[in-house]
Amino acid sequence: MKNITLLLITVLCFNLANSQEYVELSFIKSSPTQSVEYDKILNEKWSKLHQKRVNDGHINGWDVWKIVGGTNEDMHHTYVIATLFEDPGNRKNPGLKAIFPEMTDGDLELFNEKNLNSRTIKLDAYTIVVDKYFKSTDSLPNLMTLNYMKVAPGMEKAYEDMETITFKSSHENNPNLAGWGLLKRIGKHGSDLYWNYMTLDFYANGADWHNQRNQPTTVPSKAYKKILALREHVNSETGWKMISLRKEE
Repeated sequence: MKNITLLLITVLCFNLANSQEYVELSFIKSSPTQSVEYDKILNEKWSKLHQKRVNDGHINGWDVWKIVGGTNEDMHHTYVIATLFEDPGNRKNPGLKAIFPEMTDGDLELFNEKNLNSRTIKLDAYTIVVDKYFKSTDSLPNLMTLNYMKVAPGMEKAYEDMETITFKSSHENNPNLAGWGLLKRIGKHGSDLYWNYMTLDFYANGADWHNQRNQPTTVPSKAYKKILALREHVNSETGWKMISLRKEE
């Protein structure tokens, strides 16, 4: 009995140590005249479906971030949708009719056509969570800045160490930040990739976001000069939290 107990503890510890969180990012652009309609579709249909997926344990969360700044015509995408999960093989999707049984096949066909006309999927990217930090786990902060990074082949480990060992403590002690994360893109490789890593800066409100950017100019530290040699910061954009779904108690 003792040996069985020790075996169970060992297996449990191994599973916990090797658990990995994934984030699928979908970059969506609403049609120029369909932004309000697409917002309605997200809130009234897709959020209900994904809430069931979260409650049933098939995904850990589903978040919609609406990108701010610029006009629809000038932007590559206007939404970033994040699907959080731990088991790539357990992302069951029951479909809308499981949530709305009153929908006929004709209703579903009309809805799919409306959804298709309201937006374009510009890109899907699969990532793993390398590290993350939140001051509070009660709810997801209201603003998120996505920093797209391009790391040269062979420099991945050095870059991850710089972010997670050297710079993470400064994020934790930053009064403006409500959270921080580092994602690594998987499934796509090569020198032509626009980005292969992403850091996420979370803010509770617009004032904290503004304060973070309104910093005095200083001489770069040795650590900052070192990380500049490891990665190229190719772009940044900010989104406000439109929908955030977690398991309902």
